[in-house]
Amino acid sequence: MLPSTEYPSFVREARSYLESGFDDRRQVENAMRYLTGLIAMPERKNVSSINRSFLEYRNQTSMNNFITDSTWDDGSSTAPWSRW
Repeated sequence: MLPSTEYPSFVREARSYLESGFDDRRQVENAMRYLTGLIAMPERKNVSSINRSFLEYRNQTSMNNFITDSTWDDGSSTAPWSRW
């Protein structure tokens, strides 16, 4: 699979919903990468392979922290999706 150079259109369209559910721009970017990887990747779906699937390099630690250590609230983060 070739590396992604941009987010799929459905993820770009969801950006405003993600921005309303997360407090930080970096969380929005990590969420967009994570969603892209979960939905669009045909191979093994883990943080390492998702991170490698993008042409633009980002430190994997950022996404690891987003998944495991973030303080975002599940309820407020998923609420915007219910309206989409």
